[in-house]
Amino acid sequence: WGKDKFPDDKPLIFYKKGDQILPHLNIRDGLEEVLKNMIPYIQREVPKRVLKFWRTQSPRHFYGGEWNKNGSCLLKNPLGEDQ
Repeated sequence: WGKDKFPDDKPLIFYKKGDQILPHLNIRDGLEEVLKNMIPYIQREVPKRVLKFWRTQSPRHFYGGEWNKNGSCLLKNPLGEDQ
């Protein structure tokens, strides 16, 4: 979520209810939007007795640069268990 990965001239594209959010959100506002929607969803859909963890992970499937140097993911499906 750093500017070295997502420069201002290549904004992230966020969607809400299937529609692109315009104008484009900056990194901080985009992360806030994700968390604002993700947390209530998890609270609503995952049983309260389940312990929940927030974990981030460096992508391992970037092309056109290192993961923190403006590479991008070209895959159309999630990584499989063996990837």
